[in-house]
Amino acid sequence: MVKSVPPSAAQLAQVKFLLEEGGEPVSETLWALSLGKDRFKLSNIPVYVFGVSVADIVLARYDRIHRVPVFQRIIMKSGNRTVRALFATTLRREQAVPVLERMGCGMEGAGLDILAINVPPRTNLPDVLHYLVQVEAEWELADSGIHASTCAPLRA
Repeated sequence: MVKSVPPSAAQLAQVKFLLEEGGEPVSETLWALSLGKDRFKLSNIPVYVFGVSVADIVLARYDRIHRVPVFQRIIMKSGNRTVRALFATTLRREQAVPVLERMGCGMEGAGLDILAINVPPRTNLPDVLHYLVQVEAEWELADSGIHASTCAPLRA
């Protein structure tokens, strides 16, 4: 039996995603496992970035200005989906966490009432979204888990 070895600190890197908010440059930095040749496997759930999820493999090149690798493009999707939810109260959020965990989701918080939710491939996304509607959370699908280049164009 082969045991998995947790990545060492030397294998972990921060990958910066450059964003724009209201015309102002902002960024989100995600932890990632370095795979070599500027490839990184994302290790945490994005809170603000759209289009990527935990365990996606991305290309990120070292940038002298930012002093970390900066996201260039997606190499391979993991099948994970990212949903962000805004809860009316902290209590509602705290009540939702164990239910979402039982559904198989992972979570990271952003502020008191926003939750970034990872919906793994084995978890039914419509069930998660239905639950969020039931608890009156506002939600957005930040990443569908499908790479745009894998979708066929619509035909008229």
